[in-house]
This record gives sequence, structure tokens and C-alpha cells, in this order.
Amino acid sequence: MTPYDNYDIFPLGTQAILIRWAPREHSQFLPYLLAIKNRLVLHFEVEVVHTYAQILLKMAPSPAVLKQLKKLLDQEIEPLANKSVIHHIPVCYDLEFGLDLNAFTKAKQVAPQTIIDWHCAPRYTIAFLGFLPGFPYLTGLDPRLHFPRKKKPAFNIPKGAVAIGGSQTGIYPQESPGGWHIIGNTPIRLFDPKANNPSPFSPGDQIQFNPVSFSKYNTIAQKVARGTYDLKTTQS
Repeated sequence: MTPYDNYDIFPLGTQAILIRWAPREHSQFLPYLLAIKNRLVLHFEVEVVHTYAQILLKMAPSPAVLKQLKKLLDQEIEPLANKSVIHHIPVCYDLEFGLDLNAFTKAKQVAPQTIIDWHCAPRYTIAFLGFLPGFPYLTGLDPRLHFPRKKKPAFNIPKGAVAIGGSQTGIYPQESPGGWHIIGNTPIRLFDPKANNPSPFSPGDQIQFNPVSFSKYNTIAQKVARGTYDLKTTQS
């Protein structure tokens, strides 16, 4: 049995098809999911989007299409090679930005610096982009930082907010309502609709959070505003 076996296909109305796999370990399944997505894009030449264990094709679910789709899914596939692009994201965890950091640390019964250390230690993998344009869903959060989402969401999460919700961490590219716990902020621009490539991120890329001081944050923010800041990327 391969990691991509045991799927279900669901026609969604007249203009979409959903492929769904059972929940599984994301980091192992993602290379297969991305390879399957690429195969479907090349074959059908339609828009294809994915989440952790689902793929949506924006096309009519005719019997002929469903037959082709099942044939493609049942073929052996090699997992997509890891591009190993690492985006180094500067984050200021000062209380001015970490709006929920004090409450978070009290709930966890550890010092704020411990929360910061735990949050910056892993190298996260971008599973997919969604919720907001450019919002990266990241896998790899330290289990010690898992925490239920807020019972009452906030109306105005600041742009650039770095947050934790459940077993996930992410970055808000725009001001938005949200129920995640805000522990810091990054000054970088995560989504620019005027750019040729609106988001610097792609599924399969990795993110490393790097803590910066308040003054360093402001220096980076000024460069971002002038268009002179280059996001640091490396190869693993």
C-alpha cells in the first residue's frame, strides 16, 4: 500500500471535484500530494488547489472525467523532490506585538523567552496557502506550544501577526479577524497582488523564524516600505 492509496472522489455540484484522503502524517504525505497535484494540472489543464489531505479540481465532474481521474490516481507516482528552500522570517516578540504572549505564557506556566525559544527552534514546512491570500499553513509546531484557539475570536488581528492556534502556527498577511493567539509580528510583506509572484512562499518550502529586537524590526519595516528589503532564503 502506498501513502496515496485509500482516497475518495466527490463531485461538488456541476463545476468541481474533490479528492479526499484520510487524515495522515502531513510531512510524509505532502511530497506525494504535490506530485499528484502537478500530474492533475498537466493532464486536465485546470485550476487545482489542495489542503492537508484534499485536492479540489475546478472542472465539471462528467463520467468521462471521473474515469480519467481515477486512472491517473491509481498510477504509481514518485513523491515530489523537496526543493529545500528555507525562508528566514524576522519576528519581534516584544509585548507590543505579542498581544497574547503574557496570557499564553501564564497558561503554559513558562517564561516568555521559553515560548520564543520553542517557537523559533523548528524548521516549519509550508503545507499550503489559504484562509487569507498568502497565509501559510505550517507543520512542525513543537507539541509543547499546542493550545486551543480562542473561544471568542478577535476582530482585528494585525497584519504580520505571528500566531498559534491548536497544533498550528502561521502568519497573518493582512489585517483580519481570527481566533489564534498572537505571540509576535513580522514586518515583511507576505502578499503583494501587484507583484508578478504575489507570495514569496510555495507549498513544500520551509520557514525558519528568527527573533529580532524592536529596533531591528523597525529598521526592517522601513526597508520593506521603501522596497529595499530582500527576504533571506537559503537551501538546506
